[in-house]
Amino acid sequence: MKRIIPASIVIFTSLIGNLANAQNSILIQKTYEGQIGNAQIVVEILHGQKIKFAHYFYKSQLKNIGLEIISEDANSISIDELPYACPRDTEKCENIASFKLSKNGNKLSGFWAKKDQTSKTLPVSLNLISERSLTIKDRNISENDDFEMFRDSENNLSDDPYIKQLLQSKMQYSKETKIGNLGYKIAKDATGISFPNLSTFPDKAKKDKINKLLEEYRLSNAISNQYCEKAMAQFFGEGPNETGYKDISNSVIYLSEKLMVIQTSGSVDCAGAHPSNFIRAISYDLGTISKLEKQKLLAIYQPKADEYGFWNYNPRFMKFLKNLDQKSKYFVSDDETYLECWGDIDYDFMTPVVNFTKDGVSIDLEDTPHAISMCQSNYFLIPYRDFKPWLTQKGREYFAKELGK
Repeated sequence: MKRIIPASIVIFTSLIGNLANAQNSILIQKTYEGQIGNAQIVVEILHGQKIKFAHYFYKSQLKNIGLEIISEDANSISIDELPYACPRDTEKCENIASFKLSKNGNKLSGFWAKKDQTSKTLPVSLNLISERSLTIKDRNISENDDFEMFRDSENNLSDDPYIKQLLQSKMQYSKETKIGNLGYKIAKDATGISFPNLSTFPDKAKKDKINKLLEEYRLSNAISNQYCEKAMAQFFGEGPNETGYKDISNSVIYLSEKLMVIQTSGSVDCAGAHPSNFIRAISYDLGTISKLEKQKLLAIYQPKADEYGFWNYNPRFMKFLKNLDQKSKYFVSDDETYLECWGDIDYDFMTPVVNFTKDGVSIDLEDTPHAISMCQSNYFLIPYRDFKPWLTQKGREYFAKELGK
């Protein structure tokens, strides 16, 4: 059984090529806060081995703008501003403005001017708020890389001072949804990107660590949205271009002190040939505070992962899947969708997914190719007691309450 990697979750890796032989990049990150005239801005300057580049954004707009460091010495730094919608890896990016700044300890000061209005300058005043080492996993960073292209590989996005200013400002939280003695809210930043956040949990220290894990996923989506907004502007011009990331639906379909499952769905557009439609469930092991490794709970996989790291179903479970049809007592879809999508399923091309919900174990089709995106749905729902033979001992511990019903 071959595993198909969904296009909707590899926006970046499809663009940056084969990373198998890449090494981590270590950058020195300096983050400044201050003003151009009366406008509040945040500037980031990154130095690596043989490379240096920068970015900034206006707090009123929260759009990352590329900068190019033209010259720098111990006393001054000269920086060109690139057009918002122009990627770094093209020679068409002519600067539209420039910074001429002097260094004075932890401060930068000087002037900013548009390219065609050099006599009309605005004063710039910046204060260093953070200096630290930044690790980019499995990426050989070059000066042609856009901010959004490599930031998705950064360790601990939620600890990044520049990211905090850009994508964690003015956070808003929905009303709490309670599930037993637990509760969650939907967290949304000023750019409109949201994801669940635990609000009631018996162990506060663990809750904070879990929320940090959840925030990493939200920030990854927020960076993807920044990239896609820039791509849309590049192809269609700046304006109200919608990427779909702000409309992604997130709902908690299972929550206990051991496990949290979030179903996320939407349609995102990154200026490609067509939008990428998706429905998927993301499972978090709250015991280990990590993404769930389903093979620990489910006795449905081969003894080892394949050469690509995927856990394929064992023959016994494949036989079980192939025996499921619309006559099964577990069938919850409709006949038309079943016949169009599941009836003649090619298991080498499209593999059903097992997910955990409050009502039972669901057998779903997720992340299907665009042409058959209408097939993404829940087809079978199996009570935990009926699914018990497919649970490992650890799985039976995790779902002891459900199995006892």
